[in-house]
Amino acid sequence: MKVSQKQITVYEFDDGFFVEVSKDEDATYFYLGHTQYGVKSLMFGVPDLNLMSAEQLIEANIEDYIELYKEEYFDYNDLYDDIDER
Repeated sequence: MKVSQKQITVYEFDDGFFVEVSKDEDATYFYLGHTQYGVKSLMFGVPDLNLMSAEQLIEANIEDYIELYKEEYFDYNDLYDDIDER
């Protein structure tokens, strides 16, 4: 087993959502998670950040990925309580 260190930057959003951003030698990876669920879902990976910053990429995509995350991982009560509040 090999142990390595890596830096992760976390962006926090309303309603318990967060995005973790990590880099390796090939790409930058964006993972979406929620504080009440034990699942982090890969949003996407990009080979470089020359055209947009990490923040710009997150802001441009976060709403769509939150909806996908809810559909995939939220339980019935959390999903439909959220819809009822709208």
